[in-house]
Parts: sequence; C-alpha cells; structure tokens
Amino acid sequence: MNDLLLIYADKITPRLVYTCKVIFEYVTPCRYQLTSSPEEYKNHQGPKINYSTQRQPEGIWIYPSGLLQSTEIFEQNVRCVVDPVGGDLLFGEACCELRFDVFSAVFYLISRYEEYLPHVKDVHGRFQPTESLAFRQGFLQKPVVNRWCLRLRESICQKYRGFQIKKSGFTYTATIDVDNTYAYKGKGFVRSIGSLINDLRSLNFLQFKNRFLTVFFGKKDPFDTIDYQIELFSRLGIEVIYFYLYSRFGPFDRNLPIHSPSHQQHIKFVADFASVGSHPSYRASEDFEELEYEITSLESTIRRPITKSRMHYLRFFLPSTFRHLMELGITDEYSMGYAQAPGFRAGICTPYPFYDLEMETSTDLIIHPFALMETTFIDYLKYSPKQAAPVIFSLIDEVYSVGGHLITVWHNRTFSEYQPEWRGWNQLHQEMLDYISKRL
Repeated sequence: MNDLLLIYADKITPRLVYTCKVIFEYVTPCRYQLTSSPEEYKNHQGPKINYSTQRQPEGIWIYPSGLLQSTEIFEQNVRCVVDPVGGDLLFGEACCELRFDVFSAVFYLISRYEEYLPHVKDVHGRFQPTESLAFRQGFLQKPVVNRWCLRLRESICQKYRGFQIKKSGFTYTATIDVDNTYAYKGKGFVRSIGSLINDLRSLNFLQFKNRFLTVFFGKKDPFDTIDYQIELFSRLGIEVIYFYLYSRFGPFDRNLPIHSPSHQQHIKFVADFASVGSHPSYRASEDFEELEYEITSLESTIRRPITKSRMHYLRFFLPSTFRHLMELGITDEYSMGYAQAPGFRAGICTPYPFYDLEMETSTDLIIHPFALMETTFIDYLKYSPKQAAPVIFSLIDEVYSVGGHLITVWHNRTFSEYQPEWRGWNQLHQEMLDYISKRL
C-alpha cells in the first residue's frame, strides 16, 4: 500500500494547508499531500480523505463547513455535537463519516478565531475564558484538538490497515515566571526606604523587620530559593525554562531594575543551568519600542539571543503582539493559556505554529500552550493545595492520555511560601513533579 495520505479538496486554501500541517506534522505525524485534482484522487492507491461536498466511492469523507474555504472573519454558527465515543465535536455534519468537520474544528480553536471577534475583555484588556466556546460547552479542561486528531488517525488506520500514523509520546517542560526576583534585595535605596515607610504606616512590623535586615544587614531574601529549585529539577532530570520580567518599573511591572547588579548576577547564574526567556512587561504587549528594549536588555545581560517569551499577566493582543515578538527574533511563545482558569485555551496540548488570521498566513512562531498555573488556583479560584490537587492531576492525565506535551507554570515567589496563601504549595509541586516523572 502507498504510504502517502492523499487529501482532496476542491480548493486548496491557506487555512486548509495550515490545518493539515498542524494535524499531520505536529500532532499525528505522517506523510501526506493535498490535491485539487479529482483524477489524482481517483487513481491514488492508498489512504485518502475526500474533503469536499461531493461523496466519492472511496476514501474517508469529511464534509466541509465552509470555514476553511473563506477568507473572512465573522461570527460562526458552530454546531456542537456531543458524541458518546469522541466527546464534544464542533462543526457537526451528520452526513460525513466522522460526524463533524474535523479540519474546521481544529482550525477554529488553534487559530483562536473567536479572539478576533468582538468580545468582553477583562480589566487588563485580556480575552476571558468565560467568552470562549470551550468554557461555555464545558470542555476547557479537555485537549479536544488532540482527541480529534487521534480520532481521525484511528479512522484512517482502521480503513487502511497497512497504513501507519505515529502517535506521539507524553513529554513535559516546567516553566517558572519570575515577576519578583527578590522580595526586598536589590531594589535601590529610594525604593527600599519608601517601602520601609509604608511597612510602618500599615503597622506591618514583621515585614519591616525582614526588609530592614535584608536590605541593610544581608539577611537572605525570602524569595531567594533558586538553590532549592536547581536541586529539585536536576534531581528529577526535568527541563525548566525561566521567564524574567526585565523591564522599567510600572504599576504592574515591579521587579528589580534592569541595571540592578544583584538582578543581573542572579539571571546570569540561572542561565548557566536552565533556559532563560523574556517575560515582556504589561505595557510591552502593545508597545513595540518597550518590548524591543526589554528583549535586547536581557540579551545583553546573558550575552546570548533570547528566542522564548511569555507575556506578563498573559496579556497579548492578536495578532499584533505575536507579530512584534517575531520581528524581535522570538521563535517560541508560551503565553497560550488563561490566568483565570486552568485548561487548554486553544484546545491543544502540542506545540504548533501561529496562524496570523488577518494576514491569512502560517508563521514560524511556535506556540507552546500551557495547561495550568499555580496562581490561577491561588489568586483567582482561591483554592488551597488540597482543593487544587485533583484538578492538577486530572489535567496531567488528560495530556498523558493523548501523548501531548505538558507545560506547567509556577512563580518564583511561590517557592518561598513567605505569604500564608503560598504555604503548602511546595509540597503539592513536588507531588506533581513526582506524578509526572512516573509517566515520562
């Protein structure tokens, strides 16, 4: 049997080319080819998919909804079907073999089509999970794109017994956001004095004492837990990426100054054992000059190119923020997730290329979606570690079940357990890493 999967469509569009690329190169890799020639489709001796409105005597028939044939951006009538075997399906089509237009369903979620449409933003201008179809339909915590791709893979392999499509294995990357490298150390004399005065005004004498001893007598800073982190990740052999907020001071950007010697020394130290990426500031998400300043400053400090980023506050705007990142040499982006809710913002747990929907083109920027972030549970959901644990382990199981790539987000400050709401999270983090390690 021919080991090439042939996909026929009346018209081959950029959206279809991109969607097939994600499915058959990133999620379920196999050799494939697109064609608009009925004769080539008819003569192909091997697995084939008919993606057209006309039924053919051979092949797997997927009835197109029209989304991938369009170049417009408008409100879609997304027909949701609950399938007893495959779960939630989008763009349901009773006449085709899979009962839904899998290509349109995948494209709709991974392109973040709905984020280009009018929607209610939160106070930071972000797209909210409650505005998403995944939230409304109740599948936000399911990697449905991976499930759909595996369903398609199974249908092809069942129909064409000799054809093989690789199923990817489970992988994991830990990521750490460093919004506050230190609690008190290295923030400069004026800022430190102002903070000490505020401590006294608020009658927070314990914080005053700790800040005073750290700033003036060299007491170890509460957030200085990097030795603990190095030992933990090294012992388990887990890849980790650190994203540093390296920006000018602002209302939402309160890390150490870029030119702070202790800040620079810390980042250089971390860069010797882990990957370091940029954590562009709140305002850099829509200010190109600010973004450029932050990335080039970090590159200058560690003396190597910065190719990874995750936006501070997960604040980004499609497609402008990602265009700016690409222009500045970013190749891998890690912001695809929600601050307010755990789960799969793009419905996928596999890295995939970003599609610029306004330009109707696939790009070289690889999106790395994350499944969970500890501050989601602490700050937004107000969960204790005990309450968060079953949700976290369930998300890990979801990614494992589809052979996806799990990415978790933790914050440097949480490791300190300095605040009451952070206590107990180190234990849960270690349990989470042990649980993941057993599946690698």
